[in-house]
Amino acid sequence: MHVFMRELRMLSKKKKMLSILYTKYIKPIFLILFFWYMIAYVLANTWLFPYPHTIFIRMIQFMFEKDFYFAIMFTLKRVFIASILSIIVAFIFAFLCYYNKKLQYMIRPFILLFRSIPNISYVLIILVFLGNEIGTTMICFFITFPTIFTTIYHALTDIHKYMNFVIQMYPESLFYKIYRVYIPLIKSNLKSSSINAVSLSLKVGIMAEIIGSVNIGIGREMYQCKLFFDMEGLFAWTVWVLLMLLCLEKIIEYIFRILTIMFIKKA
Repeated sequence: MHVFMRELRMLSKKKKMLSILYTKYIKPIFLILFFWYMIAYVLANTWLFPYPHTIFIRMIQFMFEKDFYFAIMFTLKRVFIASILSIIVAFIFAFLCYYNKKLQYMIRPFILLFRSIPNISYVLIILVFLGNEIGTTMICFFITFPTIFTTIYHALTDIHKYMNFVIQMYPESLFYKIYRVYIPLIKSNLKSSSINAVSLSLKVGIMAEIIGSVNIGIGREMYQCKLFFDMEGLFAWTVWVLLMLLCLEKIIEYIFRILTIMFIKKA
């Protein structure tokens, strides 16, 4: 009887997982492919708007080219450096502003300024001063930093007053408070900030690579496709970027899940 109930629960769990998989992934993909085929059929111009199966074939062809992996590697290197740097700097400044309101009033105008400047202005100005390689990384940093800072700062200020009172009752070192109290409390905000930082850095970084004409990168490959009017290649790279964003999001969620387990074990 116990074995039967256990198998029944496992079967119910599998059905639930399949239902979630169908709702979140399979159904949207089929809808996208359906409309894509319909648009391609109506336009009847495969040179301008290719069919999905031809783009899929082109994506497979990319996997047998050495430049494909070098482009991804160099772009991700720039994205990771910018994202990690912006998260660390935003985290530090958010805590400093949380503990020192005067500093927060001093930094607020700069944050508003950074958020108000158009992205294309960042790209053009920084590329002029710093060049292609360093400039691309710094562009991603300056665009993602204000958003991450604002998210972390508001998460800290939203901590319940009772919790702050409890923290003050048990005097501990600042490092202990950050590591054992504040980070667990704002973990969900940190996770969303990290996902947004990587996603925005990748999209802005590719745009900066195109404008800055870097030697190696996804932006250069996409610009080459545009230059030779290779729409299949352009769509194929776009789909690869979307897949990369999905994979990076899942990796970040997995990392935070592991960190959560570590925090619970050390509690």
